[in-house]
Amino acid sequence: MIESRAGGWSWATGGRESGKIAVTTSFHGVDYVTTPNYISLDHPASAGMFESADSKSLLAESLAAHGYSDESVQAVISHYGKMAELEMMVEATERTAELETALLESQGRHLEAMAKIADAEARIALLEETAGIRDDVLAAMQDELDNLPIFVSAAQKDAFRLKEPGDAKSLPHFSNL
Repeated sequence: MIESRAGGWSWATGGRESGKIAVTTSFHGVDYVTTPNYISLDHPASAGMFESADSKSLLAESLAAHGYSDESVQAVISHYGKMAELEMMVEATERTAELETALLESQGRHLEAMAKIADAEARIALLEETAGIRDDVLAAMQDELDNLPIFVSAAQKDAFRLKEPGDAKSLPHFSNL
């Protein structure tokens, strides 16, 4: 399908329509289709397409049955359409304000997270620097241990690194010297 360039992308959304204005309130996905924007008449979504047309025709029939002229009927239908559009515009404005507030809150959380990341990176850099200094000190200690006029076992040399909780127990042997 894609190679033959037949069809196109179609998306599924939900919301409300009124005249020339449509407000999308939900997104359900996209798909590549051979007939974009086609909804089968036996599909449940097709019922909503005719709903507004049916309500307009029912309103027109009802007004005409109560003695309104064709011009008056069209004026009333136009008025209701404009009111529905206005309502949707107000809803869209309110929704926009809600989304802007949510965006600002999200940006605040993002800034807090970025500050925490920067703090963590600074701590990591400090720890790495400290580890580098510790390694230098341990290397110097190992050199000094090798040059001592006494015998120091490999276990005692390893204990000076203090990597294990029990390493400190090996060190008291040096306190007697």
